[in-house]
Amino acid sequence: MTWGPVASRRLRPLVERLTHEHGWLQRSRRTGQDRWALSHAGADRLARAAGVVDELPESPQHREWRAARAHAEARIDELRGELGELLAKVNGLLDASEPGASEEWLACAEPMRALIEAVGVATFCVHELAEPDDNASDRDVRAPRGSRYSWRHPRMWDPGYGE
Repeated sequence: MTWGPVASRRLRPLVERLTHEHGWLQRSRRTGQDRWALSHAGADRLARAAGVVDELPESPQHREWRAARAHAEARIDELRGELGELLAKVNGLLDASEPGASEEWLACAEPMRALIEAVGVATFCVHELAEPDDNASDRDVRAPRGSRYSWRHPRMWDPGYGE
């Protein structure tokens, strides 16, 4: 926690109370920084309170992983179908006896990029992204190389999100 004016004003009284009144925290200094840890009294208090809370709520990192994976599973077949249709259109332009107009070609460029990226990120979410370990701090695993977006935000990588 970074101490600043706002954090200091709000948290200092709480930390003082937990340290001096209750004796649940103990302070030490290391490399010029304050370090806080549970005291023996704090550890005992926590152990007694452990039975009060049955189960902690789902962590945000796990909730985001589950939501992104569910969205990707629900949309991957549709995204692949849309990409297949667009590829068929491009193949039709390639196989035509007369070259298609430049507008037809250029109209396929951005949707092709967006769909390829969406299929790639959805595939990553469904088949490659490991379930987060709630015992480790959350690090944002980037979507596959070449993607501009994080897997966490389907509204950014799925062109049909919310339709």
